[in-house]
Amino acid sequence: MKHFSARYILLLLLFSIALVSNAQYVKGKVVDGSNNVLPFADISISGEGFLLTTLSDSIGTYNFDNLPKGVCTLSVHYLGYERFERTISITEKKTYTINVTLTSSTNVLQELEVVGQSDEQMLKSSAYAVDVIATKAYKNLTVDLNQLLNKTAGIHIRSVGGLGSAFNLSLNGLSGNRIRYFVDGIPMENLGTSLSLNNYPVNLVKSIEVYKGVVPIELSADALGGAINIVSDYKGKTFLDASYSFGSFNTHQIALNAQYSQPNKGYFITLNAFFNHSDNNYWMDDLPVYDELGNKVNNISIQRFHDQYTSGMVRFRIGLLDKVFADELSLSVMGALNRNNYQHPNNNIKLTFGDYHTKNQTLSAQALYKKSFKKIKIKAYTQWSNVVESVVDTSQKKYNWAGVYWWRDASSSRGELNERRSLFVLNDKLINSSLQLSYKIHPRHQVNWAVHQNFLYREGKDKVDALRRSFTTPSTLHKNLMSLGYSINTKNKRLEATVFGKGYWFNAHIITQDYTNNDVENTVNNFLGGYGIVGTYRLPKKMQFKLSYEKAYRLPETYEILGDGIYIRPNPALLPEASHNINFGFNTSPTIPLFQFHYECNFFYRNAQNYIRFVPLGPFGSYENINNVGVIGVEMGGAVHYKKTVSLSLNATYQHLTDESPFDEGLPNVNYQSRVPNIPYLFSNIRLGYHFDLKTKDLQFAIFWSGRYVHQFYLTWEKLGNATTKNVIPSQFIQDLNLECSWKKGKYNLAASLNNFTNTKAYDNFNIQKPGIAFYVKLRCFFLK
Repeated sequence: MKHFSARYILLLLLFSIALVSNAQYVKGKVVDGSNNVLPFADISISGEGFLLTTLSDSIGTYNFDNLPKGVCTLSVHYLGYERFERTISITEKKTYTINVTLTSSTNVLQELEVVGQSDEQMLKSSAYAVDVIATKAYKNLTVDLNQLLNKTAGIHIRSVGGLGSAFNLSLNGLSGNRIRYFVDGIPMENLGTSLSLNNYPVNLVKSIEVYKGVVPIELSADALGGAINIVSDYKGKTFLDASYSFGSFNTHQIALNAQYSQPNKGYFITLNAFFNHSDNNYWMDDLPVYDELGNKVNNISIQRFHDQYTSGMVRFRIGLLDKVFADELSLSVMGALNRNNYQHPNNNIKLTFGDYHTKNQTLSAQALYKKSFKKIKIKAYTQWSNVVESVVDTSQKKYNWAGVYWWRDASSSRGELNERRSLFVLNDKLINSSLQLSYKIHPRHQVNWAVHQNFLYREGKDKVDALRRSFTTPSTLHKNLMSLGYSINTKNKRLEATVFGKGYWFNAHIITQDYTNNDVENTVNNFLGGYGIVGTYRLPKKMQFKLSYEKAYRLPETYEILGDGIYIRPNPALLPEASHNINFGFNTSPTIPLFQFHYECNFFYRNAQNYIRFVPLGPFGSYENINNVGVIGVEMGGAVHYKKTVSLSLNATYQHLTDESPFDEGLPNVNYQSRVPNIPYLFSNIRLGYHFDLKTKDLQFAIFWSGRYVHQFYLTWEKLGNATTKNVIPSQFIQDLNLECSWKKGKYNLAASLNNFTNTKAYDNFNIQKPGIAFYVKLRCFFLK
């Protein structure tokens, strides 16, 4: 730590030198013909005996200082625009302001849509290893956020069924709660099963930010492997975006995203809502059928008959904009609910259910404040939530996969899942809040500070099983995170770097039950310190290199340490995870007439200690620490666009996760350096699109073919058992087709999707079969004022 402190102080001393001069200055702003800023434009100024270069910053501004007197030439170049040149005569000590408006190129990229000035591109070109998915191109399709994220390099999402089913998202090898989720920078932690990525419609989202490795301190997260931030803010616009889709498995999805805004009067009102339902009655093959006594009779293929899922959400938000006291001050109220029928446990198909289900009700209120001064920016929020999860296991019936059931003996108290019938209600009360400050001490130096707290109070009661005492005595968890960062950039904007430190405070008061059903009290108190650095260097011709490192921690999640009262057993001894995370990557966007290209490659390394992993025991299980897990991998991606007609994108990821603990509880670890099971290690995506317009009829058409390949991987440890007879999740290549039609300049849209059109057998988490071929149609209307 002493060595780190010395290096940190030395970096601050080296990069805190600000150049102050009374000489001549040239400064200005670079915009396009619509007055949109153009960040990171190549700018140079030259004269007799000198040449200086720089880049415009994220808001399009630039400056040169210490210029000699005389005649010089200012030159500005930006991809897709005509080069700008102007001769300047510098005759006296003063500031010369030259604002530059670039015009679109008419001879090289006249048919390409240039999006370099968008918020998404500005974030993408930052020092962080981040992918930004602009959802505009996907809003007409019947997709949720999980399906969209699953096409991103480095991400693999495993699910156990159709709409609403449990899922696990892996990002660069790390998965589960090691990845944190946000909506507009506010965490989604513990908000219940009604609000998750697998039922959140794409219509409610402007873009998705995927941070790999280091997470910016303004997100205030104890993320170990990265974060996903859903951006839904359409500031200052009045619009209506409504859609309805229906399709296979009796699936219906409705989404409404509407806002009324009066920027001149400084207020807005927003309504977001969605409704989802699916019977999820797709066919499954090779299912074991048992008789009343538990003897296996045969194997059959049959439709799922008890897997219906229904969810809904309504969010109302009202706020003020661009006032003297606040750039934004808003209040919102949100309610969500769902019902999820279970055909079988999440980790096997040996048990079959016909009545077992869960329900969720979530109510949340939120207040948000933002204000920017000349050098200071402030953001603060607070959120209160009440989440009720009910698990209903009260049936006296016993089912098999054929849909046959038997009544249990009247003397039996057994439910479908549990030894005793149960109606367990779990109630969480949460309060989380954050305060974030940034101070620009110099055009090239900035300090960022953030503090975040998350408090949870959990209690529960079983309304049927009087012997179950889980959470009858409440438990509490309190997490706090404080972050401090210092950002610098060089005079020409080509080099940027941020150093930061994070402090984690975690305390919990946990009540569990022993084997005699007596309360056992456990108290946990931890303080941990992390740190890191991110940096980027931009070369001419739009080539960029990025490097980041972080010593990160991830505190145990609520259900990992407390359990859920049903499937997951508590483990108060669970330790926080720690990891050394390194990312190195580069990207470039060359162009030739009528073509635009983009290539990128990212190498990643993780060394996770006290890795938390779910260890199943039948349908139940608990989370346990594995001493050390190593992750090393590479992801590559590329895209090419020809005019506005043809587009091709593809990416591939290889990741190697191994147990790096030579000993387990003092004994040699038989799985030492074995690949961690039930996690894919090689997967890729490809998407080919063709666009054409019927300008005389104001019609636009697009057709897309996409494919996803996942290489086979072991369900259990690779060193255990006979490799020729081990359970393997097989390789699979799933292909989809999408057809879109838009008219009246995008006001009306109709899309049809054919998913898995080859009807390939798809298997995923714990080797459970997923849906086969499916067809969906979606009608969407979008009105913008």
